[in-house]
Amino acid sequence: MHLSADKLRIGSITKRGSDHARWILTQVAHASTRSHNNVFRRFYDRKKPIIGTGKAIIALARKIATLIWHLITNDEFFNHEGEGVNNPPKLVKVRIPPVVTFEEILAIFKEAAIVLKEPDPGNG
Repeated sequence: MHLSADKLRIGSITKRGSDHARWILTQVAHASTRSHNNVFRRFYDRKKPIIGTGKAIIALARKIATLIWHLITNDEFFNHEGEGVNNPPKLVKVRIPPVVTFEEILAIFKEAAIVLKEPDPGNG
């Protein structure tokens, strides 16, 4: 990525980062091209005839690095079926007052058990 005079140029993996991280990313890219029918393999297969094998691997490594950065910064999970990123499941927040009786704690647990027994809307 190069920014000059309000123009942004996004390119390949640069030599500015860690040598070990670049090596690991290229190994991950090589491994992902060996598995069949996934997002990374399809990306590699599209790029390979156009720019060649080596550059396609580096392009895939950069795509994986960008995906990792996106998942970490947005606190999301990756969907392995090739659908891209998914939002994490919603957590149930329960407000507990500072002073709670035993009966109120039991009522909170019963309410939480009911919520947990409901089917997840994302999996249905």
